[in-house]
Amino acid sequence: MSKIDKKKLREENYIKNISQDSYEEDRENFQGSKAEFYFLKFSHFLARNRFNVFIGLAVAIVIIVTVISVGEYFKYREVKAAIELEKLEKKHSLYPLMDLKVKIKDYEELQQSYSLTKPILRTSKVISDLYARNGEFGKAAELIEKAGKKIDEPKEIKAYYFYIAGNYREQAGDLKAALQNYSVSGALLSNSKSTPGFAAWSLYHTGRLRLATGDKEGAKKDLRKVLEIESDQSQSGAKSAKELATFLLIKLNKG
Repeated sequence: MSKIDKKKLREENYIKNISQDSYEEDRENFQGSKAEFYFLKFSHFLARNRFNVFIGLAVAIVIIVTVISVGEYFKYREVKAAIELEKLEKKHSLYPLMDLKVKIKDYEELQQSYSLTKPILRTSKVISDLYARNGEFGKAAELIEKAGKKIDEPKEIKAYYFYIAGNYREQAGDLKAALQNYSVSGALLSNSKSTPGFAAWSLYHTGRLRLATGDKEGAKKDLRKVLEIESDQSQSGAKSAKELATFLLIKLNKG
């Protein structure tokens, strides 16, 4: 047997006897470079566990491909929904006298075809507006409330949905539900400095409805919060809400 064959045989026998528990001892006794040692260790591990390694790699590849495919599919569906929504809006614009119930049905069918968050939020807002235009304020409020609950961020959009729901609930004569919706909107905007006018109006309506439902102390508390909102003179929305809040506070103090 040649020297090369003998060396190869020694390495093969050594690989068979390598133990993870005696790693340092194996490294010291191995006659060769550090790179060769690690390569032989890995080769031995792969030889003993090749089936499990290949299965693990296959599973990992399948998971990665699936995640990418699902993500791309959802993006495709969202784009498709947006295109279909634009087509429907264009169709309705050509027939301004179309019955509102027919429009509502069209949007509801579209919504059922694309049960993704973004399309649902957009179509829910449109359908809710159509319900309100048709005098069905209870349905309008219920739909926009459900949509609002699906929103996490940005909080200003979530507050906007609940603000609209409060308006619809009030027009439907349900002051208790309207107060709850305005309260949610005000709470979401309590720390927002980018929309002082919106925050002021949410708190004003909350205070106004507390007063309407007999909670005078709660009304005073919310109306004072309106006056505490920081805003400059250019923000007319906040200014108007503060003026109305001041009027109600004066009325409450006189009473």
